[in-house]
Amino acid sequence: MPMVIAPALVAAGVSGGIAIGGTIVSFASIAAYGVSLGATMGANLLLRSLEKRKATSNQQITVRQAITARVRGYGRAKMGGAMFYMGATRTLAQGFIFCEGPIDAYEEVWLADKKIIYTEGSNFCFAGWSWTNYVMVDLQIGAVGQSRNPAFDHIDHYWWDGTHQNQGLANAVMRCYLPNNAETNFTKTYQNGVPALRVVARLSLVYDPRSGATEWSDNPGLCIRDYLTSSRGFNIPASRINDASFMAFATMCDILVANTQETGGHEQRYRVWMTYTLDEQPSDVLRRLLASCDGEIYPLPDGTIGIRGGVWEDPTVTITDDMILGYEVQTGRDKLSAFNQLRIRYTAKNNDYQVQEGGAWNDTAAQTESGQIIPQDFDGTMCASYMQARRLAKIAMHKGNPQWLLTLTTSMAGLNALGERIIRCKLDDLGIDATFYVQKFEIAGDLKSCSMTLASLNSDAYEWTTSEEYWSPPPATDAEDGFTIPVPTGLALHIVQLQLGSNLIAFEIGASVTAPDDASFGALFQISLDGGVTWADMSPDGVWSANSGIIASETACQVQAAFKASASNIGTFCPPVSITTPGGSLGPVALALSEGANQDYGLASAAATISDDFGLASVASIASIDLGLAS
Repeated sequence: MPMVIAPALVAAGVSGGIAIGGTIVSFASIAAYGVSLGATMGANLLLRSLEKRKATSNQQITVRQAITARVRGYGRAKMGGAMFYMGATRTLAQGFIFCEGPIDAYEEVWLADKKIIYTEGSNFCFAGWSWTNYVMVDLQIGAVGQSRNPAFDHIDHYWWDGTHQNQGLANAVMRCYLPNNAETNFTKTYQNGVPALRVVARLSLVYDPRSGATEWSDNPGLCIRDYLTSSRGFNIPASRINDASFMAFATMCDILVANTQETGGHEQRYRVWMTYTLDEQPSDVLRRLLASCDGEIYPLPDGTIGIRGGVWEDPTVTITDDMILGYEVQTGRDKLSAFNQLRIRYTAKNNDYQVQEGGAWNDTAAQTESGQIIPQDFDGTMCASYMQARRLAKIAMHKGNPQWLLTLTTSMAGLNALGERIIRCKLDDLGIDATFYVQKFEIAGDLKSCSMTLASLNSDAYEWTTSEEYWSPPPATDAEDGFTIPVPTGLALHIVQLQLGSNLIAFEIGASVTAPDDASFGALFQISLDGGVTWADMSPDGVWSANSGIIASETACQVQAAFKASASNIGTFCPPVSITTPGGSLGPVALALSEGANQDYGLASAAATISDDFGLASVASIASIDLGLAS
């Protein structure tokens, strides 16, 4: 009996099903979060079963995955995928859905938590790891009219034909090949099993009324407008949106503000990077979007919807004693119960996009008055930088701890405050002359009075200086021992030709450095295929050497190296050395560059082969999931 993998998984809003053991499984949702442990174990079992030549045995591997909703998002995100396909004959193939598309682009591809060098349009994984020569990835952005993932043109997919297109779903198919002499080389190649796939992607395309273009943007004003009008949000007709308001707000979000420690200069005032599932309450998603920019949705007199906030606005309306019929006053919140510290949670982009707690924002005056620190969490995980989260935490602290809280009843003259965000109030009895944020406004049913709830707020909440920044970059040296990590010398490169098939030639680049005096250091080698813009780690091939994995012919490369005391304590990289792989159909090649001087190392041929035929007695069938998408 052929080998069968039966993934139990459901895809939102997509009809269809598959019979597994006589039971029909329907599909109702797709998640863009990590693949379950069961799915990973199933993939490892299947790949090992190929290596052990057991494809003719009677076996079935069942993979179970939690039913979750589809995912959509704005800005950037790092995500794994929900598995929609798994099968193996001569090749293990896994298909993953990341999120709803179309997305703009994939910026990074990660395998086994290693950033690989990935060239758009090429499915080779140009990375320096043991499995590099044997893993390929094909990505799709989730266009409505997209065809089947091209990976299925290279594997035995049986009934996964051209009608299975995953239209509107950003997805990837990863193929894992067995190494040559698999019984000997399998554990060396797949040291930790099948590598897990994750991507960094630019997500939804949004309409910008300023330019009339629909393109990627992480501007919160544009993303909020998209969510209000999207069928995946509030589905409000575009004619109900006050575009003049949203254009002004989007321009405000684009204004540069100081961020000298984290980015080395300035950044846009507000950006949003977040994902949401389609089973979340739309009001909760909108609340998170607005929280990324201190935004506020409000109705305009013409019945359209506008947006405001994010910056200080000088008031144009003043409420005076002669308008006030009555009032209630509180001198701020109870200092013994109000929070006076905000513990900022943010998404650390430089630490695998994990949620971390940064330096807290403190109201030192309130802490002194109460004699204690009363903390409260502040969610800044939708912000694109830690500095943005801190700026928003400062605003939240001012709004959450006002000096005055007023409830006013006024004559109909108070109508002047209708629709205002910030007003001035003068209450001579208490000596109050201050600016206030309008929390609530009502008109009495008899049309004789107005009532409003005000919280004091001033421009200090929106002012920002570099002295208020808080950032602790990793040290370049070991602070405890005080040693300095040396810069490598003697960086040498060599090229070895690889024969991947009868008509396919590729190359590997090997690198080495002179061993340092202190042998306790390790070495880190990195390679760039785009002129030094992006770098990927190379695979260690000895203590002071490494290799790149597959590199195409006629490819210009740069390699750099650094010594390290630990995984996080890395010294300065030496100047990069450039090298270009040969072109044409060449025999085995061994070249070297050492600090600009050509040398012949006399290396013997190191040709490797990836075989499409693993010598299986019979071909295993593929059980996969039909998403039921018509062509």
